[in-house]
Amino acid sequence: MRFQLGSLLAVCLIVGTGSGCVWEPSDQAYQSRTTPFDIRGWAQGSNKTITVQAFNFSTNGYDVISAMTTTSSAAPNWANPSIYHYATPSFTLPSNYWVPPGAGCETVGMASLRVYEQGALLTTFDSTEHNCVTTEVWNGAHPANAAQNCGYGNTLVLFSPPTC
Repeated sequence: MRFQLGSLLAVCLIVGTGSGCVWEPSDQAYQSRTTPFDIRGWAQGSNKTITVQAFNFSTNGYDVISAMTTTSSAAPNWANPSIYHYATPSFTLPSNYWVPPGAGCETVGMASLRVYEQGALLTTFDSTEHNCVTTEVWNGAHPANAAQNCGYGNTLVLFSPPTC
C-alpha cells in the first residue's frame, strides 16, 4: 500500500469527538519562545473558525490568542471523510505564556495550548503517536484503528529551552 498523507490525516476526524486535529507541531515538541511559530492541522468543516488558547502564568487561566485565529479552507483537501486544512498565522507567544512571573531567561519554558474548531477541542498527537499512526497506516491499518491503537490527547504542550 502506498502511504498517502491524506489517509493519515483522516485519523484526526475519526478519533475523539469527531472534530479535527492539530498535526504540527507535535505535542511535547521543543519550540524557542523567541521565535514565531504556527499551528497546522485539519478541520472537519469548511470555513470554520480555528482558535488557539494559551495558559497564562500571570492569571492562572487560558487566554484566547487572537493573533493566531484562522479559518479552515473552503474546499476539502480529501474526501470520505472530507477534511479541510488550516494553518494559523505565525506568532511569538509573550513570556507570560511560557514561564511564571519573575522567572529569568535561564528558566525552561512550557506553553500549554488548546486549539478549537468552532468551539470543539481538537485532538493532538505527540511524536510517538505520530510514529505509531504512520507505521500502522503504512502497514495497511485503517486510520481509525491506527489512531485508537496509538492514543491521542487534546492539549498541545511545547517546551522552550532557556533564552540566555
